[in-house]
Amino acid sequence: MRRFCDTETFGTKYQIDCISPENKAASKFLDRATTRLDIGYEAPILWKDGVRPVLPDNRSLAESRLQCLINKFRKTAPEQRYEHYYRKAMQKNFDEGYACRLSPEETASQSGYYLPHFGVPKIPGRPELRLVYDAAARYRGRCLNDYIVSGPPVQNPLAAVIIRFREGAVAWSADIRAMFSRIRLKKENRRYHRFLWPEEDGSVSTCEMMRVTFGVSCSPFVAIRTMWRAADDAGPAMKAASEALRNNLYVDDYLGSARSQEEAISVTKAVTTVLANGDFHLGSWASNDPAVLTALQPSEDENGSNALATRDLGSDDVETVLGITWRPTTDMLGFRVKEKEVTFTRIGLASMVAGQFDPQGTAAPMTVKGKIRLRELGVRGLGWNETVDENDSQWWTQYFNTVQQLRDVEFPRGLFPNEQNIVQSELHTFADASEEACAAVCYIRHSYQDGSVIVHHVKAATKLAPLKTVSVCKLELTAALLGARLARFVGESMTRKG
Repeated sequence: MRRFCDTETFGTKYQIDCISPENKAASKFLDRATTRLDIGYEAPILWKDGVRPVLPDNRSLAESRLQCLINKFRKTAPEQRYEHYYRKAMQKNFDEGYACRLSPEETASQSGYYLPHFGVPKIPGRPELRLVYDAAARYRGRCLNDYIVSGPPVQNPLAAVIIRFREGAVAWSADIRAMFSRIRLKKENRRYHRFLWPEEDGSVSTCEMMRVTFGVSCSPFVAIRTMWRAADDAGPAMKAASEALRNNLYVDDYLGSARSQEEAISVTKAVTTVLANGDFHLGSWASNDPAVLTALQPSEDENGSNALATRDLGSDDVETVLGITWRPTTDMLGFRVKEKEVTFTRIGLASMVAGQFDPQGTAAPMTVKGKIRLRELGVRGLGWNETVDENDSQWWTQYFNTVQQLRDVEFPRGLFPNEQNIVQSELHTFADASEEACAAVCYIRHSYQDGSVIVHHVKAATKLAPLKTVSVCKLELTAALLGARLARFVGESMTRKG
């Protein structure tokens, strides 16, 4: 639900450019303490006040959670192969040097703090798992994350990354493989990242993470700043690649676009080189231009293997790009709509409405109806777990049937078709309000040399009107403010300013 609310305010939230003294100190410490190695980088944990804490022995908590995991291994249906994929994911940690088993002597020589762990699907609906180390697990009222500074927000806005991805004629996407795990953890911090692991012979091993860990609150900030450090260390010759990394990364997803095939190949190769120098490696490449993928194929190594996997653009290939779908062969974007059984309670309906991920607001005319109706249930006093009446049930059934039709809707990715023939481009913003909601939308309008005009939707935003009765004039002003913020956000996100 929080993620849904966050996407609804992309580009329209009031922001002040400031940083707290705590975050400022953490940033300076990270820059100072991060060390470049022969291969990759070594980074610290961002402790509050810069002091490593004295933590209690929480091994009993880890043992309790481990038993829950073992029970889940036993109870999960064999065909789901949960234990198989869990052990496979953990074995990769050991094989790649991300984690190590400790001997009894090593365990006893120094006290440590234990992190319970659990698995989440890498891709919804698929059995492959990503392991999360629960640094938020509380023991005696405190958890590891309580002693850590998360760091200031440095992540690119999701909607801005998508807008830039739509600008150029040639587009591509990739992701950084095991981004957190490419960064070495300072040796003195590793004992705070211990965990227990059930071996197949029934014994339990004490283990320790050696890399930046997924689940620790400062890990995203540390990973992004380390990648920036890798870009800066590449020097002035790689300035374009450095800017691409800073502007077009969202967590571990890299999206980009360029005016021409030559520019696309140049940028993707430069970015690949810069990241590789920092021991970050891009994979799962996709592009609407096969020549870009061909250019990214490295020469075969001595063993005749190819280290960089690229994907053949089949006629039905659909890439999921930051929550939306992209068909590279036709260069069309679409919606990812989940098929899920509807639970006709207020909380069940809220879950379904929040599940419609639409960071561009393309489906806003439809999704805002669900938000309005959902709020009406709350106004009428319906409890979160209470079932809606028959009339509401019929309305929601029809609504979700209509939402399912979004899976058949596609629209062009490119915002600047035939860019070389464009004479003038204008950004048009419309805003309006009613007693139920306010809305704003941005379009880009191109005039061409032959006199033709093409208009593309860029982004829309909606906001429910206050429950308290206000004048129509005030609602209109709210919509105007929404439109002004949206126009500023879109303009700042685009690299084309003409």
